Amino acid sequence: SEDLLDRLAKESVDYSGADLKSLCTEAALCAIRRSLPRVYDLLQPPPSKEEVSVSLNSLAIEEMDFVRSFRSII
Repeated sequence: SEDLLDRLAKESVDYSGADLKSLCTEAALCAIRRSLPRVYDLLQPPPSKEEVSVSLNSLAIEEMDFVRSFRSII
């Protein structure tokens, strides 16, 4: 949404291109962790290729993913 883009722009003043890339990459990883938690849980069997494909095809990076990303990058 435009509101989200405005908030992200305000939070990332002085970020370099590499910083922005890192922020977006981490947000995408947060979305993947949220959508496919079994990928990161070694105590459970890994998800099937079909499950991964369906999850990735419907993956949406949400505001909470960017919030987590801001907290985790240095």
